[in-house]
Amino acid sequence: MSPATSCLSALLGVGSHAVYFIKGEHHLYATLYAQLLLLGPCALVSVLVFSGDQPTRAVCLSLLSNGLCYLVGLFTSILTYRLVLHPLRSYPGPLGARISDLWFSSQIAPARRAFETIQQLHQRYGPFVRIGPSALAITHPEAVETLFGSKSKCIKGDWYDGSASIFVTLHSTRQKEVHAPWRRLWSGAFGAQQLRGYEQRIAQVREKLIARFKDSAKTQEALDVTELFNYFNFDVMSDLAFGHSLDTLDDTSQRWTIETMRKGSSFLELFLPAWLFTILVSIPGADNDWLRFARLCRQMIERRIKNESQKPDIMDYISAPWKGKQITPEGYKALIGDAVLVIVAGSETSAVVMSVLLYQFAKDPSQVEKLRKELESFTTDGRVDYAKIQNLDHLNGVINEAMRLFPPVPSLVPRLTPREGIEIGGRHVPVNTTVVCAQYVLNRTESLYQQADRFIPERWYSRPEMVADKSVFIPFSIGPYNCIGKSLALQNIRNTIAELVTRFDFSPGPNNDMDLYEKGARDAFTLQPARLRLNISPAKPTNEKLQTSD
Repeated sequence: MSPATSCLSALLGVGSHAVYFIKGEHHLYATLYAQLLLLGPCALVSVLVFSGDQPTRAVCLSLLSNGLCYLVGLFTSILTYRLVLHPLRSYPGPLGARISDLWFSSQIAPARRAFETIQQLHQRYGPFVRIGPSALAITHPEAVETLFGSKSKCIKGDWYDGSASIFVTLHSTRQKEVHAPWRRLWSGAFGAQQLRGYEQRIAQVREKLIARFKDSAKTQEALDVTELFNYFNFDVMSDLAFGHSLDTLDDTSQRWTIETMRKGSSFLELFLPAWLFTILVSIPGADNDWLRFARLCRQMIERRIKNESQKPDIMDYISAPWKGKQITPEGYKALIGDAVLVIVAGSETSAVVMSVLLYQFAKDPSQVEKLRKELESFTTDGRVDYAKIQNLDHLNGVINEAMRLFPPVPSLVPRLTPREGIEIGGRHVPVNTTVVCAQYVLNRTESLYQQADRFIPERWYSRPEMVADKSVFIPFSIGPYNCIGKSLALQNIRNTIAELVTRFDFSPGPNNDMDLYEKGARDAFTLQPARLRLNISPAKPTNEKLQTSD
């Protein structure tokens, strides 16, 4: 191969980057690119090995050499652009992050705690950190409204396309013109009347949860509340999604569904670049766990549509366009995605808050005493009047404080900047930049919250000076992409915690679970708390507590 041909191939690589790869999004074509990159050379090498024809071998060698020169030119151009010419070159950050998106995933891999990795980066580099070639992590307070607010021109980042080959959901939809009408379809399921109807169904599942706490108090065996809240909320949301609970609280044979869901979510703990995620899920067998869960959801959807529910559920609303019609494959893809969204988003986030609250109650029993005293006026014969506890100061304070210290979605909610870019804190963030604003980091920033690492529920009502800017606290997000199930989640959390606090006391269980609870939490887009076993005992009367404390 002549030097001129080699140079031409290398220049072609530079040109393809400058003209094609540098523009737009390519992650959905990553599998095709990988196939061409791997299968092409393999085919040529096979010809070289098995062909005895010299002219043919010479052509193959020339193609391989030219291909190698092309790749050298392509990656040299990419590297030069990212290090020297990229619009984000002035932002601080590790060298590896400037070169490849894989750097960030490699830093997360050992502990699977993206929120902690981002916190450490901000501590080192400040509120603006380059965490990828075209990605920034920002913790400036202005970022919240600019990225997520109702007037934001940002859209969801390419990370949300990860499940596109299996199902699509309201949550994963990136196009605003598609998301808006889809959300309107969902909104009918979360009105005040609907929530009252759901509570009747949730209360039945809650009785099973309370029975498990009673059993633990009676046998004096420590209770794994992390797992128990997962079962409870999974049962609640499967009932509201399909009109039929999977009953994992009582039926151990159904718990494979939760395990399958967890295995399918393990990819998310690495926050792999969208292009690599696309390649991996295209490998046969790589997405078996999600496919298995999706098949279950389809079976449940078919059963639900065939048998009209006498009680209100969410499927009534999200399946409305298909009533009386034959559901198409694309229709099932959307219904399955929405069912997965109801179950995963609805169960995991509420379970996190509930387990965090019991963790805090076991650390500081005075919180239980204060909360129980607040609830006394709304409890008759051991039953809490749910309608009257919605606005209780300390109850809402402990819930807010739990979500502040342990946000259900702690770190990566990527947004892509618009054509004109955005302005945050006096700095320009250029077009097509992926930006994350980690709630975990914001919520533990001393300039925003006094004694930011301490659990102080009073900051949300009697000590407002401890919160510098309430607008940065967005556990359910804000704007057009905010959590549509916020009211349902808060209703369930309030009512469940109120029932447990009025009935039981909580204390640390065996094996240092209290020490490991925070250290063992993982980040798989939603927070994955570690195991927490607590000792459960019947609630002591308030006057007995006061005598004991004297």
